[in-house]
Amino acid sequence: MNFKIQLLLYKDNFIKNIVFIAMCAVTVIITTLAVTGFSNYKEAKKHFPDYLNNIYIYSYDSTLYDINMGTCMADFGRNDYSEIMKEREAMIRERFDVDEITSPEGNIYITYFTSGRDPMKALYLQAYDYGGPVFRDIPLAVTEGRLPEPGETNVIILPSLYKSDFKCGQTYGFFASTNILDDFEDQEEPTFRLKVIGFFENPIIPNPLLEVEMDNHMAIAYLTETDREVLMSSSTIFLIKANTELPSEGIKEFMKELGEDPELFYKYDPSYEYGGQKYSLKTQADELKNKVLLSVVLLFVVIMANTYLGLDRISNYIITFMRIGLSRKAAVLNVLFNKLLVIIPGVLAGTIIFKVICDGQNAKVGGVTVSEFYWSTKYAIIAFLLCLAGCLVAHIPFIVKVLSIELQREE
Repeated sequence: MNFKIQLLLYKDNFIKNIVFIAMCAVTVIITTLAVTGFSNYKEAKKHFPDYLNNIYIYSYDSTLYDINMGTCMADFGRNDYSEIMKEREAMIRERFDVDEITSPEGNIYITYFTSGRDPMKALYLQAYDYGGPVFRDIPLAVTEGRLPEPGETNVIILPSLYKSDFKCGQTYGFFASTNILDDFEDQEEPTFRLKVIGFFENPIIPNPLLEVEMDNHMAIAYLTETDREVLMSSSTIFLIKANTELPSEGIKEFMKELGEDPELFYKYDPSYEYGGQKYSLKTQADELKNKVLLSVVLLFVVIMANTYLGLDRISNYIITFMRIGLSRKAAVLNVLFNKLLVIIPGVLAGTIIFKVICDGQNAKVGGVTVSEFYWSTKYAIIAFLLCLAGCLVAHIPFIVKVLSIELQREE
């Protein structure tokens, strides 16, 4: 390509090129958002596998208990419900044929001191405990390392963004608590020592209530029963793994005898969770389809406007280049290459802007928001190629038209 001709074309169409680059960037952002959203929707389904059949969730109404006992609501969440929950566990086992009853812990707040005990040189992250039988086989997209062996505990899998701070195969001492305000000043030794066995990139993970969340700062720990006791859980929830399906009428009768709301003891239904009723994933997926359609339409409109509105001017360029000695083929290729030099910066600009947005936020969403901004190199490349392919396809009519005009002029 002739450098002087490219520079001339760029200067002569400067304003139009700037607008075109901006429109390409917007198109790329929309497309990347849609691609990552659809990918999230697909990944979310993996976390509701078929083996979660006959899982039941029982919740004790601790709020009502606190009110009846005259407990200050400021202490809510720190009260000891262990005796009540032991009593409920015994009653459930006596009444129903169940295999496992697990009291899931919520967020575990983990602190790792990189140097001494200086709070300014510490890493703070959160973790979910997957050591229980209900969680152990939930799939994770491990990008480095491995998943735990059957029955393996005292291990942790971290989000990929912590690769620079932790190494696979090494064991680290963590200070942990279920209370985010703990500072561990009086604790001489770490709460527990966990071996880092892998890293995962996919931020969609189930929380202890089997609700899917998207959080790229949440680790997965596989703790022992002793570790759970040390954390002094105040959980008022049971995950119950039954041998067979429990009778719904029997559950309602059981809850009525306790004087509790029957809605607080229910069967976990994966299809209800991701199918659209609870987290409205289907609605969000439909919205993403609209975004894809808008992106494609916008891309084609911009290209068509950029090409056909200036078709006569481009034809004059080609004739001028031929008069100064270029072949018709070289003249056409110079014009097309110049358009490519405008398209690529637009696509790159959109990709970079999307990355900056992702880096500037904590991608944490309760439930699942499949269209949430978060960075994935794989999905960004897919979106980049889709936009580039769309630009090339949209230029086919333009190329045919230009060649046809030139042939007519030569004849």
